[in-house]
Amino acid sequence: MKRIILFLIVIAFSFSANALKVDTMFLLSDTKGNGVVTVTNDLPKNSFIKTSIFEITTDNAGEVIRTEYTKQNIQSWQIMTTSPKLILEPSRVKDVGIRSLCHKVKCDKTKDRTFSIVFEPSPYLKKGEEQENAVQVNYGYSVIYVVPAEKSDMQYSIKRNGSVIEIFNKGNTMLTFVIDRCSMDKTMDCRVQERVIAGRFRTFNIPEYMKAIKVNASIYNHDESYKREIALEPESQL
Repeated sequence: MKRIILFLIVIAFSFSANALKVDTMFLLSDTKGNGVVTVTNDLPKNSFIKTSIFEITTDNAGEVIRTEYTKQNIQSWQIMTTSPKLILEPSRVKDVGIRSLCHKVKCDKTKDRTFSIVFEPSPYLKKGEEQENAVQVNYGYSVIYVVPAEKSDMQYSIKRNGSVIEIFNKGNTMLTFVIDRCSMDKTMDCRVQERVIAGRFRTFNIPEYMKAIKVNASIYNHDESYKREIALEPESQL
């Protein structure tokens, strides 16, 4: 029987349909490199949940490289989950810990370490049970997990061409770029927030109505020890 696993890798806090739910799609570790993701089984049956870890790095052009943690490279793992596999009953909640392994392996703490923690659900079938549908669609998530550098070095370039913005994060830590034009009278389509991991080149669009106007933006690091306010003209570069 065929089963389709559909991953929603989106910036959202949860998915309200019948599915696996996580409490966050983006998580910063604590000072020891540890963290917790809360998982809820919103499916009507027991769910078998498998976690996978991908280490995220970038090349010189700012493109993402994903390296999956497997048995073959276990000696170089920098993190692990406390529950690589678990069975969750309907409506039950489980905290899945993310633990640093830097006491076992050498970790470069001079720059951010970024990971994708994938939660993949499937129906849990007891012996003799059969899948009800020939095609089963399950919703999983990829949580971005960042262990911040010990000391932030913010370096970046920004280019704007109308509604298109390019950011190249040349520093050692993630930056957050925010445009906020919301007010009491305007609450929809008025805020842009993009996270750009260290070494990443990102291109994204802002709302079309902002295309021809100057916009004010904020740039900050994970704990806002660095924060900068900038103004971007429709055609500008810094």
